[in-house]
Amino acid sequence: MDVLHGSGVCQDAEADRKPARTRRTASVVRNRLLVGLSFSTGAVDVICYLALGKVFAAFMTGNVVFLGLAAVSSLDSGGSLGPDVGRVVVAMLGFAAGVLFSAKLVMPLKNGAVEVWPRRVSIALAVVAAAEAAFLILWLAIAGHPSTVVGDVLIGILAVAMGIQMDAVRSLRVPEISTTAATATIVSFVNQLANRSDSADRWLYARIMAAMVVGAVAGGVVLLFAPLYAPIIPVVVTIAVIAFATAALKPAAR
Repeated sequence: MDVLHGSGVCQDAEADRKPARTRRTASVVRNRLLVGLSFSTGAVDVICYLALGKVFAAFMTGNVVFLGLAAVSSLDSGGSLGPDVGRVVVAMLGFAAGVLFSAKLVMPLKNGAVEVWPRRVSIALAVVAAAEAAFLILWLAIAGHPSTVVGDVLIGILAVAMGIQMDAVRSLRVPEISTTAATATIVSFVNQLANRSDSADRWLYARIMAAMVVGAVAGGVVLLFAPLYAPIIPVVVTIAVIAFATAALKPAAR
């Protein structure tokens, strides 16, 4: 009887460990998807900065600084010190609209449970992919040479997409991780280095930052040598993230 009882205890312990292993595996997959989204953001912002008047679709801190430059420019008779203030405002309003949309779509569970990758996050990213595809179609239609009005529309489209993406990722509650800004990520990375932490998060922070840089390089290179095809990068990456999330992560994984 003792042997049977001991066997039952082992089986129960193994059953308890299995959900923990499943969650750890899901978290690893989720983190890789976040790295992919960071790569996409790097490409998006370099395309916007180089092709749409030095305005950002994701990096709102930069756009806030540009508003300050616009104020200084009014005192400088030598010309503008920054991008067109109207386009900066369009980008910021578009980003805010994207966050508002996502906040209504991506809502936490009422019982307080946290899913590794809820279905609603994939739905939000599907809207992001649709916006990026709309940008690509319009970009191809104008052969990559937007007028002032079309340029405003283009930056607005991508800013909405980046606002949705940021809020959707934020809903995952991964500490200090954003796929559209690196400030908090850098602070956390350096803090863990200073404290000699061996946390796995430290390397996630590093990978997030590296992915943004590599994405910016990729977007810039394609924009330089094949400008019509540069906007394909974020579309393909976002769709790939959704596909991998659907295949590898189950909504019930908590």
